[in-house]
Amino acid sequence: NGSGWVLSEPEALFDLVLSRRLWRAAPDTLQAMVLEKISTGMSESTYSEYNAKRLALIGGAEPLLRLVSDATLPSAALPHVISMVRHHLKSHRASSDLTLTLMCVLSSFPPVPSAEGVEEVRSSRFEGEWGKGALGASRRVEARNRLLSVILEISSETGSDSEFGAALHTSFGARTLVKMLASPSLHASSAIIIIQLVLLHVAAKPKFAKRFRQIGGFAALKKALLPLSDVPYMFLLVIHVLFGVPISSLPRALDQEVLLGLVDMASRDAQVQFPEALEVYTCMVQELCARDGHAFTDPLPWGDICRLPDHRDPPPGGGGTPLRNEKSDVVPFKVLPNQQRSLGAVGLQLLSVLFETSPAFLRKLLEGEFNEPLLALALSPSLCAPPPVDDAEAAAQRASATPKARVKSSRRGEARQQL
Repeated sequence: NGSGWVLSEPEALFDLVLSRRLWRAAPDTLQAMVLEKISTGMSESTYSEYNAKRLALIGGAEPLLRLVSDATLPSAALPHVISMVRHHLKSHRASSDLTLTLMCVLSSFPPVPSAEGVEEVRSSRFEGEWGKGALGASRRVEARNRLLSVILEISSETGSDSEFGAALHTSFGARTLVKMLASPSLHASSAIIIIQLVLLHVAAKPKFAKRFRQIGGFAALKKALLPLSDVPYMFLLVIHVLFGVPISSLPRALDQEVLLGLVDMASRDAQVQFPEALEVYTCMVQELCARDGHAFTDPLPWGDICRLPDHRDPPPGGGGTPLRNEKSDVVPFKVLPNQQRSLGAVGLQLLSVLFETSPAFLRKLLEGEFNEPLLALALSPSLCAPPPVDDAEAAAQRASATPKARVKSSRRGEARQQL
C-alpha cells in the first residue's frame, strides 16, 4: 500500500519512472496507473517528510511542474502529478518552490498582444511546453486551476504569520492576483479560484487589504467580472468580498439554501469590509440588463436558473469545461442567453433583501458610501427602459391576480419569504 516507501534514489525517479522520453509512447492508462502508484507511495508513506527532503536535494519541484505543463502528459495522469506537487509543497515548505509554482501558473496565461496595453502576466520559465490549439488551451486552464487550487488549499491551512505563510502571501500577493485578474479572456473557472485567493489574502492582514486597494484591485475585479456576469457563482463571490468573508470551498450547487445562508451571514451583523465591491455587484446587474436590451420582468426561480448541469456534460452556454475524475469540482457554467435578464433580476432582489436584513448595509447607506453605485444602478437606461409589449401584458395580468397572503414574522423571516 506504499506506507513503507523510501525514496533512496530521487534521480532514478525522474530519469526512469517520470521520464517523458521513455514513457511518452506508452498507453495513457498505463502512464496514469504508474503515476498514481508513485503519487500514493510519496504521500502515504510513513517516511513522506524524508522523501520530500530527498526530492528537494535535486530540486524536485521544477521537474514536477514541467510534467504539469507537458502537453504529452495524458489528462488522466495530470491529477496524480498535481498530487505530488501538493505533497512536496506541504512537506518541503520552501519559498523557492512557491516561486516556481507561480512561474508555472503564469506561463499558462495566453500571451498579451502589444496593442492591448495590458501588463504582461506570463512567465517564460515553462514556455513552449503547453501545446497548441484548442487542446493546448484546455490543458492550460485545467493545469492552472489545479495548481491554483493547491495554493488555495495550502493558504487556507497556513497562518500568514508563519515563515511559509508569509512566503505564500508574497508570491501570491495582491500584485500577482491583480495581474491574473487583468488577463484578457480570463476563464470563468480560473476567475473563481483567483477571487477566492484574493479573499484569503485581503482578510489575512489589514496591510494586504490596503495594498490591494492601492494597486487598483477593485477596478481589476470589476473589469474581469463584467464579461462573466452571466456566471451565477460570481454573485456569490462578490457578496463574500463585500463582507470580507473568505470562502475556500464553494457549494456544489447554487440552491435556495445558499441564498438563505447569505442572508443569515448578513443578518448576524457581519461588517461591510469592502464597500467598493458593491459597485462591482451593481455593474454586473447593469451588464446583464444591457445584454438583454430592455427592462426586467419577474425572474425565474433561482433553482431554475442555477441548476447545475450533469458533471459529465459540458455546461450550457459554453461557460467552462468540467474537470474529469474530480467529484468536488465546481462547474462555473453560464446561464442561457434567455435567462440572463432573470439572473440580473434575482441578483437585484438579493441585494434588496441584504439591505433589509443587514444592519451593516444600512449603516453604510446612511454614511453615504453606497450612494454612487446605487444611483448609477437606479438610473441605468437598461433598468429604466419600458418593457416590451408581451412583458407589459404579462405584468397587467399579474397585477389583476389576487395576491397570496403573507405571514410577517421577523426581518429575517420576511427575507426568507421574499427569496
